[in-house]
Amino acid sequence: MATTTRFPIDLRLPGSVNAGNSFFMDQVLTAPTPDFDLGHWQFVKDVVGDVFGQVSIPNTIGATPAAKIILTIAANATTGVSSLRVDARPIANDAESLDQALDTTVATQDITVPGTAFQTKEVSFTLPTTGNGFPVAAKDVLLVRITHSGTDVNDTLAVNTLLIRAELEIDLS
Repeated sequence: MATTTRFPIDLRLPGSVNAGNSFFMDQVLTAPTPDFDLGHWQFVKDVVGDVFGQVSIPNTIGATPAAKIILTIAANATTGVSSLRVDARPIANDAESLDQALDTTVATQDITVPGTAFQTKEVSFTLPTTGNGFPVAAKDVLLVRITHSGTDVNDTLAVNTLLIRAELEIDLS
């Protein structure tokens, strides 16, 4: 039986190519009282924006584990679709340059937001099992780029997409 667990991806920087199209901000949620300040990333509507991060692969994983990136998103809207994609690349702990091309084979997903404003939704992106440094291995550093494809014809969300968290889900058996 597979034993999976999730590890938070340390989201560090917005993309420099699409500067200003993604940013970290504080959202004040007012109900229930007292207010709650929710720090999160935002992708600007109708443009392409990126957020970059990384996560360390634990040394207790199996030989060729199945791995997924799980994003939790939300929006201050009750209708619309946000188009998102994930690119990644595992880098060996002690023998590989960080200057590597990310794997871009994971398909863009069109995510319909829930019918309640600020309701969260999990989206799963299965990572490749071969090629471009995959599968992930113990002690790798997984480099991650999350892209909002706001110019995609399927992206109809009339507000910014909120990225609440990003996690690596991996099989530890």
